[in-house]
Amino acid sequence: MSSTRRLSRIAHEFSSPPTFIGQLKLGEVTYDVPESLTPSRLPHIGDASPLDVGNTFNVDNLHFMLQKYLLGQDMFLLSQPGPYARRLAMTFCSLINSEYEYIALHRDVGETELKQGREIRAGGNLVYVDSAAVRAVKHGRVLILEGIEKAERGIMPVLNNLLENRELNLDDGTHIIHPHRHALLESSNTKYDVSGKLFVPAHKNFRVIAIAAPVPPYSGYPLDPPFRSRFQARFVDPVNALLALTYPAPSKSPSGSSADLAGKLTDLILSTQYASEARHELDSIAKSALPAFPQTAIQKLNKLLAVFPPPSRLSSAQLSRLLLTLHPALIHAPFQAWAVLSSQIEQVGLGVLGAMHSTNGKDIGLLGYQALSINRVDANTACIIFSSPDGTTQSVDVPAGPNQLRLFPFVGKQEFFATERFLGLLTCFLQAHALGWDISYIPPALPSTASCSTSLLVKVFGEILGYETEAVHMYKELGGRELLMRRKIEDGGATTWETSPLVEGARVGRLVHLSGLDVIGLTAGSLARLTQDREIELWGTKRIVSHASETEIAGGDLSMAHRSFRIISTSSKSIALRDWLSDEHANMFLPISAQPMDQVEESTVLLHTGCAPRYVRTLLTFADKYRQSVSAEDALKRRKLGTRALVRIARRLARFPRDDDLRVLLSRSLLAEFLPASEKMNLETLLEECGIGKRNDVVGIARLPARLPNLNCLRMQFHPSPIVEERGIVFMQPSDASRKAESTFIPLFDAAQDPEGAASYVPHMDHFYDNSLQTSLMRDLAVDIELLGEHVVLLGNQACSFRSCRGFSSLTEIAGSW
Repeated sequence: MSSTRRLSRIAHEFSSPPTFIGQLKLGEVTYDVPESLTPSRLPHIGDASPLDVGNTFNVDNLHFMLQKYLLGQDMFLLSQPGPYARRLAMTFCSLINSEYEYIALHRDVGETELKQGREIRAGGNLVYVDSAAVRAVKHGRVLILEGIEKAERGIMPVLNNLLENRELNLDDGTHIIHPHRHALLESSNTKYDVSGKLFVPAHKNFRVIAIAAPVPPYSGYPLDPPFRSRFQARFVDPVNALLALTYPAPSKSPSGSSADLAGKLTDLILSTQYASEARHELDSIAKSALPAFPQTAIQKLNKLLAVFPPPSRLSSAQLSRLLLTLHPALIHAPFQAWAVLSSQIEQVGLGVLGAMHSTNGKDIGLLGYQALSINRVDANTACIIFSSPDGTTQSVDVPAGPNQLRLFPFVGKQEFFATERFLGLLTCFLQAHALGWDISYIPPALPSTASCSTSLLVKVFGEILGYETEAVHMYKELGGRELLMRRKIEDGGATTWETSPLVEGARVGRLVHLSGLDVIGLTAGSLARLTQDREIELWGTKRIVSHASETEIAGGDLSMAHRSFRIISTSSKSIALRDWLSDEHANMFLPISAQPMDQVEESTVLLHTGCAPRYVRTLLTFADKYRQSVSAEDALKRRKLGTRALVRIARRLARFPRDDDLRVLLSRSLLAEFLPASEKMNLETLLEECGIGKRNDVVGIARLPARLPNLNCLRMQFHPSPIVEERGIVFMQPSDASRKAESTFIPLFDAAQDPEGAASYVPHMDHFYDNSLQTSLMRDLAVDIELLGEHVVLLGNQACSFRSCRGFSSLTEIAGSW
């Protein structure tokens, strides 16, 4: 044992000294910059630093960090939500040429992500894989922990001993100890096998940079006092951070009216920030206060005005949409905050601030612009020509997908109506794309409105730019790691990881639609680095970066985010805006506030189905009253009545005009049978107010009770058994003396199109007892599925629903065998 220690000491004494590549001097502090042993773990930030190292504010922060680094102390950056603190840490690592590891904290981070995970290798061998934190300790890297306020209270104390004493017990049985103690252990006559790696020394260059937002006023968990005491903290001034993010300046700086507008709005943003800092702690979280602008507001403003010069004077609607894009939290802010902002806008000489939602489609495009045409330049680039309000045109080259571009402007008959509202919103999407930002489509603050064309906008946006679109649907239990990768078990039983659709889209340059991003809450913040810097950590040592050389990519650990990669996030509208539309979300995306259809546009859509105008007027009258009655408190308890639901009803009325009982159709769409008694009474009152009264009850023979004292109040209907023909099934008209009905023909599925499916997946049922009620239900199923092409949800007793489906399918099978 002693000979082994002597050999180790001799090898250490004769090892070559570290190679230095230069000297860093910040103020009176000087640091010899060493050469990196693993260049792939260095920050990959391109030719320039993400922050201006000549800026006095940045230099002061870097000077503080270098001092603490040389003293061997860990750092805590307390900052407003946004990319500045992370970019400051990356700039520091770049200046000292230090390798780094990064962990984005969220609610699902546990000990596995902070210490070691287990993997099964080929042959069934169980191995322990070091986390980013453990790799940083062993190899002397800077560990960046972002989002401390999002981690559960019991998770961060796992690192307390590592931060204070540089000690950590690992799951594989090894122990990380302080390098000084490890040296003492080697020099002492101990029975423990130090050379066998039972004890691993923490590297002397290991440091931690923690990043968090103050709680309150921002959402999250308050800092754990013992955890906080392990750091040297520094508060990052929000105002200077706002200004520092404007570097690098746009290639074309604003001039003329652009510079004047940029200057006035910048002063407004800064004064709002100063006012928020001067308020009392309780006033800062008051609902009536005007919240501070997000950290990227000035950066977005300068780039927008540089690429799209504004007219000499913005209309009130254009000014309102611009401010909602820079500060989307104003959408759900109370009227007092909007009034304060309107007063400040008038004081700086920008005119009158309009309503939050413009009703004029021409004003929806940012700064009044409209997209005129799109033409392909090369395999990955397209040219968009915009028209400005003053009549000039602006040409912008943007990334594009590999598919053929859909013709724009739209020519001929389309599957949708290209109204001014739709084209204005599409122009906003194209402007955000031209600026290089991902898009967040923010729904209206009202809990129930007409359609905002969310799915259609995403679909058409991808088609006119030739994108391959990947839809990723969010759900509440989705974890931050599942957003990026998922577990894979190979044939031999070995475990590994594979990229998620989001990461794969980043690699190949797809348009990724994150549907329902609001339901995962603060976990969405784990994607901030991907949306803002196009970098993300994967499993092991794999990492996606924004810049990398071909040699580094060939090494296998690094891959580059494709320049055409874009994200569009949309909301499920099941959660109130105030619960998820935070500053962090606003910093991650360029928000585009939605504009619902007005009644004229919604009426045009419904009339296009062929539905009679009298039915359309009645449907819209009821929809308007119903939507106004839905409040934010009961939005989750009541089913929304959107334009899509009205279109389904209108299509059915157009196809089967004799099935015109609007009360039944609306009650079915709103799930009236499942509403609480009070809500059901309110619904019936609204139906009566709109002239949609009850008709005489229609019953089938099978539904009659044993004793019925008065049959005059009922219209008797009997649905005969369906007739199976060679080409389909015929549901005969029901017997109803008061009304004339028609037979319904349901064509058969062509089994030749899917022989295997027709042979294996058509259910067999040899004991179906037909009656009038079940025939009526199967007819409704057949009409919705086969004729109208709608998806169907059956709600009821399990056996009844299952047998109805089996019965309908068996009829198809019998007819097919004739």
